[in-house]
Amino acid sequence: MNIEPMLFCLILGCLVTLLTLPLLLLSGWKVALLSDLQRRNAGVTSPEHSRPYVSKWGALPLAASFVAVSALACIAFPDATSNPRQNWTILVTGLAIFAIGLMDDFSPLGPRRRLVLQSLVAAVACFQGIQLESIHTPLASLGVHLEHWSGIATLGWLVLVIALFQRINSVNWLAGCLGLLAMGLLARCATGNSFAGLCAIGMAGALVGFLVYNLPPTRVRLGSSGAGLLGYLVGILSISNSHQDHEASILAVMLIAVLGASFATWRNAIKLLPAFPLRPKPATRPAVSRITSPRSHERH
Repeated sequence: MNIEPMLFCLILGCLVTLLTLPLLLLSGWKVALLSDLQRRNAGVTSPEHSRPYVSKWGALPLAASFVAVSALACIAFPDATSNPRQNWTILVTGLAIFAIGLMDDFSPLGPRRRLVLQSLVAAVACFQGIQLESIHTPLASLGVHLEHWSGIATLGWLVLVIALFQRINSVNWLAGCLGLLAMGLLARCATGNSFAGLCAIGMAGALVGFLVYNLPPTRVRLGSSGAGLLGYLVGILSISNSHQDHEASILAVMLIAVLGASFATWRNAIKLLPAFPLRPKPATRPAVSRITSPRSHERH
């Protein structure tokens, strides 16, 4: 394996994110400052408007990094262009998932409509030949050849990973950290300088730059578009690896996604629990008020 292509993609993904995020934050800070000045001139002051600005466009640098890394892999490294139809399918369907999430961020589509649109995009990827053909158990040499069920299994796998990452995104920084871990594992499992391996290492670099602004104090959020893009790329790149390595990729991705979704669900459930005291307070009788008269003061 040649390390130079992976290093170039890693640096490119990180640089694109680190250079575009400050521009987005700068434009947002200007808008927030102007609106704050207008409120002060109008005499409106509230603690809600004094909170620091947090951008909801955090997925745009990730999508830009994905396009830049894909272009670099296809133009500069001929080993990654062995299957151009598959590469174009990953690029176009990934941007389609990002567009669906972007619409959901600004005008909520609802879970059913969003699921239908994401399933249609995943079905396009299946019809273009990206399919999960067999599943091997990690503890035995037995394997299950899906044959006619490969399309349905691939569709279910892609939709499941997208849904898990969007669930993980309920905890602000968790989706970015687990996405970075999953992309690193996918790059490690890829053989040679394949398109899937270069995209995975490039998105890992993009997530490193993104987490600089996403970790507390949070200045940018991932949103539904970023979580959907990460989940789709993690799912489809795990299938796009060679047949020798995609079983390990799928197992690692499933473990990461399930653990992250479980943690996010547990943390949100803890917030909904009522705050019961550890020990019940002893019952106290109400104090009886004594009405004193002027004669009682004279006696004392």
